[in-house]
Amino acid sequence: MREVKGYLSKSRNGKKLMVQIVYYENGELHKKTKTLDETNRQKAQRVADKMIREKEAELQEKEKEKKKKYHNFLYCLDGWLKAKSEEIEEDTADAYAYRVKYIKNFFTVNKPLATIEELTVQDINAFYQYLLTEGKSSSTDNNPKGLSVRTIRDIAGILNRFFDEAVAYHVVTENVAKRATIPRQKENNVKADGELHFMEFEEAKGFLQFLKEQPKAEECEYLTPRFYILYPLVVVCLTYGFRRSEVLALRWDSVREDEIEVCRTVVRTNRVYYKDNVKTRASHRSYPLTDDVRCLLEELKQEQLRLGIYNDNGFVFVDEYGRGLDPDYVTKLFKKAVKKCECTQDNLTFHDLRKTCASLLFEKEWTIDQVAGWIGHSDLETTRRIYLKITEKWKKDRAEELDGMFGV
Repeated sequence: MREVKGYLSKSRNGKKLMVQIVYYENGELHKKTKTLDETNRQKAQRVADKMIREKEAELQEKEKEKKKKYHNFLYCLDGWLKAKSEEIEEDTADAYAYRVKYIKNFFTVNKPLATIEELTVQDINAFYQYLLTEGKSSSTDNNPKGLSVRTIRDIAGILNRFFDEAVAYHVVTENVAKRATIPRQKENNVKADGELHFMEFEEAKGFLQFLKEQPKAEECEYLTPRFYILYPLVVVCLTYGFRRSEVLALRWDSVREDEIEVCRTVVRTNRVYYKDNVKTRASHRSYPLTDDVRCLLEELKQEQLRLGIYNDNGFVFVDEYGRGLDPDYVTKLFKKAVKKCECTQDNLTFHDLRKTCASLLFEKEWTIDQVAGWIGHSDLETTRRIYLKITEKWKKDRAEELDGMFGV
């Protein structure tokens, strides 16, 4: 805001004094003139000073309101999301929008007029606590449900990126989201931070046998879970350590006589996206077909031919109508299967098949480098963390076996 200046002058007839103030507003020069009854210059100057102060205060208030509107948190968050969406892939943009929805829902109710500058660490902490206790609830829910810590961390990541850019553009001097604390979930059925779940060899065999014995599509009643769909998926994932996004994107043109190639992915945000690329360069890999997997895929192919749903370029793993499997459907079906199967831990996730593959390879005395190359880790540190957790569990199990051995 530019300075407001004031001038004294005489009226045209020279009998009165006039005060003129000059100022800029919205880039335009403005003048305001007032004719006084005073002829005393000192009194006239006091009037001029008062007019200047009032105009300065008025302009400052307008500037403040303008800035408040311009830096309104929700307004800026919308603009940031729109700009980001033009820089990233469509599926990633949808994932951003999904997480931003939680931010907007909370602050629209609790701090709709807050500017970026006004938000505090306490505001962010209150938001995280809300997500933990009520984030999944709707207005019709009588029993509030919270989001998982993992989802809250994803949302926190969005806030961190937003405030980082606000700092970079000198809107604020500090990223308050970085000082906020993501609460820890204290539920018995939630994995503790750093806890690693995987199946032992016998446990994996028992789970596969359970899936193999499940009735096929034509034998299933309408509401019966289609557990049989999981059997080939689990065999392939335990053998190769595929991610969910990789195994569900496999097409028959990636299965050749002696090898199987990972070159596509499928992801789920607000809808399913099929992508002709993989997570990292290390994720694009080919494997020799084991005899077990070759026979399994041949049986799957013959079954699809029998049902009339086979396509040379179609998906390897499909439902009874030949449609590619929705990632969320597979995740939920897997959770139901491990709970129904009595030989497995009931808190295993589909991604734990990947860790189980790593653990079985470590049991076969593969090195960290070999396991990382097999399951497609671009960062050896990720594989090393799995190895350390697995060896800790082995030590604990072996110690329990030794307990009481000497009858002390």
